[in-house]
Amino acid sequence: MPSEPDQIALTEEMNGEYSVGDQLTLNEGAESNQLAASTFTVTGFVRSSEFLDREQLGQTTLGTGQLDGFAAVSPDAFDSDVYSIARLTFSGNSEYDPYDQALFSRFDTQKEKIEDLGTNYTVEDRRDFSGYIAYGDSPDRIDAISEVFPILLFAIASLVSLTTMTRMVQEQRTTNGTFAALGYSPRAIRRKYVLYGTLASSIGAILGVALGHTLLPIVIFRAYKGIFAFDDLTLGFYPVVSLIAIGIAILCTALVAAIVATNELKESPSRLLQPKPPAAGNRIFLERITPLWKRMGFTQKVTARNLFRYKKRMFMTIFGIAGCTGLLILAFGLRDSISGLVESQFEEIVHYDLVAVDGSSDKRDDDEALSGVDAATTVRFEQLSVRAGADDMDQEISYIAPVSGADLDGYVEPRDRGSGNPIALPSDGVILSEKLATLLDVGSGDTITVQDSDGNDLSMNVDAITEMYAGHYILTSATGDAKIFGDQAIPNAQLIRLAPGASMDAVSAALMDQPGTVATVQTSSTVDTINSAIDGIDTVIWVLIVCAVLLAVVVIFNLTNINVSERIRELSTIKVLGFYPREVTMYIFRETLLLTILGILAGYALGVPLLGFVIQSIPPDNLMFKPDVLLTNYAMSAGITFAVSLIIMMVMHVRLKNIDMLDALKAQD
Repeated sequence: MPSEPDQIALTEEMNGEYSVGDQLTLNEGAESNQLAASTFTVTGFVRSSEFLDREQLGQTTLGTGQLDGFAAVSPDAFDSDVYSIARLTFSGNSEYDPYDQALFSRFDTQKEKIEDLGTNYTVEDRRDFSGYIAYGDSPDRIDAISEVFPILLFAIASLVSLTTMTRMVQEQRTTNGTFAALGYSPRAIRRKYVLYGTLASSIGAILGVALGHTLLPIVIFRAYKGIFAFDDLTLGFYPVVSLIAIGIAILCTALVAAIVATNELKESPSRLLQPKPPAAGNRIFLERITPLWKRMGFTQKVTARNLFRYKKRMFMTIFGIAGCTGLLILAFGLRDSISGLVESQFEEIVHYDLVAVDGSSDKRDDDEALSGVDAATTVRFEQLSVRAGADDMDQEISYIAPVSGADLDGYVEPRDRGSGNPIALPSDGVILSEKLATLLDVGSGDTITVQDSDGNDLSMNVDAITEMYAGHYILTSATGDAKIFGDQAIPNAQLIRLAPGASMDAVSAALMDQPGTVATVQTSSTVDTINSAIDGIDTVIWVLIVCAVLLAVVVIFNLTNINVSERIRELSTIKVLGFYPREVTMYIFRETLLLTILGILAGYALGVPLLGFVIQSIPPDNLMFKPDVLLTNYAMSAGITFAVSLIIMMVMHVRLKNIDMLDALKAQD
C-alpha cells in the first residue's frame, strides 16, 4: 500500500494498462483539487470489498459519468482537513450471515438513526456496494438448480443400482442354491451381496464427494471469476452433506441387494439349483382392441407382448430415459431462456443508448448537435424504488414519461410478450415491466405504491404489462405523469440514440461537459448485467448437459445389456430358426425404441415443469429469463436420447452377431 504522498495503488483491473513504477497524472487542468499532488507513482494493484463487480463500479460526475476503477493513496496525499466519508461499524452485526435478512433489517434501523441526527451525509450500507447484492444472488441461482438436480440424479442412480443388483443376484441363482445346499444360511449368503453393494457404493460415493468438493466448485468459480473481483477459491469440506450423499448411495445398493437376495433365498435349494423360468406371457390390453390387433404384424405383436411380459424393466427404462430427457429439457431450456435477451430488449423494445440527466434549469446545448448523436428526445426521468421480491429488497425503477405532445416512439416501444402487440402509453395509469409486476404480484387494473428519491409515496394504476427482461421500468404518457405527480411533465433528461459506430464513452464524456448535466446512464450497464448472469449460468448449463448425456448412456446401456443377457437363450433360439443378425437386433431394438419414445414423452412432462421452476428461481430480482420452451429444445433433447439409443444398439448388434448359440442353448445341469 502507498506510504508516501506521491504514491498510488490502482484497481486490479488496471493491471496491464499500467505497471508498477509508472507515473500517473490525475485531475490535469482541474481548477480545484483535494490532493496535495497531481502526479503519482504506481506502487501496486489492489481490490476492495466495496467494489465486488468488475464491470459496474458506479456513477460519477466526471469523465463519461461511469466509474472505470478506483485507487488508494496514503492519508498525507490529501490537502484537506475535511473528511468526506465515514465508515461505521456497529456492534452485533458481525454475528449475522452477510446476506441474512435480519442483518438487513438492522441496517435499515441503523441508517434511520443516523439520518435522524440531521446530518447532510448520504447514508449507505453494504447493499449499496458495487456487486454486493449480485454476488449474494449468484449462489441462489446455483441453489435453485441444486434443489432439482440431485433428486433426479439419485433417483436415476437408484434405478441403475436396482437393476444391476437384481441382475447380479439372479445370475448367481445356481451358485446361491449350491451354497444353500452345502449348509450356508440365507444370512451368510445375503451378506456377500450386502458387502459388495456397500463397498462398490462407498467407493463411488467417495469419488463423487471428492469431485463435488473440488472439480465442480472450480468449474463454477471460473465462470463467476470474470464477473466478480475474486481470483482465489477457498475449497471447503461439508461433512454433513457428504455423509448424507454417501448414506443414500449405500442405501441404493446395499439395501436393494439385501431385499433382492432375501426374496431370492426364500426358495428351497433344489429350486435355486434350477434356472428361473421365464416370465409367463398373458393376454395384453391391446389384444382386446380387435380392429387394432388384427392389423398388427407378427413382429409388432411379439414386441407388444414382450414389453408387458417384462413390466418392471419397461417401467424402469421409461423412468430412466424420462429423467435423462428431463435434464436435457432443463439444460437446453435454460440456454434458450438466456439466449437473445440483449437483442430482444435493446433491439426490439428499448432503442435509446444513453440517458443524460439534468441537475439544474440551465439551458442545455442541443444534444442532437453533438458528434455521435443520431437522435434525442426530452423526457421526465425519475429513479423510483419499491420493496418487493422474496427477500423484500429495494427494487430500483426507471420512470420515463414524455413531455406534453410527444411520445416515446423510436426510443421505447412497449409490447405484450404473449401476442407481440404494441402497447400505447396510457393517459390514466402506467405500464409496468413484466418482472416488476411479477415481484409485486400485480396485473392490469391493480394499484401500486412506490417511493421517489425523497421517500415520498406515489400511487399508480397499472394499465398494462410490457415485455422487458432487464431492469424495472414504469412508462406513462405526459397526461398520466401529470396525474401521478400533480403537475405537467418537467423535462429533466434526454433519451439519446447514438449514430452507427459512435463511441458511447466519448458521447457520455461530451454530455457530461454540457451545462446542467449531472449524470449519464448507459444501457451498456444493463447489458453487462444480462451478460454477467448469462456467463455465470452458461457453465452450469454445460455441466447439466454432460451429466444428462452420461446418465442416458449409463441407463440405456445398462438396461439394454440386462435385457439381452436375460433373454440370450430366446435370442439364440430365433437365430437358430433362421433370423438374420439384423432381424435379431431389431427384435430387441423395437422394444428399446418404443420405450425410448415413451420415456422421451414422459421426460417432456417432467422437464417442462422443472424448467419453469428453475427459470423463476434463478434470475436475480432485476432480470427475467424467457419462459417459453422452444421447439428446438424438444427436438434436441429427443435427438440426443435417440442418438444414444442408436449407438448402444449398434454396440449390441456386434455382440448379438457373435453369440455362441450352442453354448447359450445347452442344458444347464
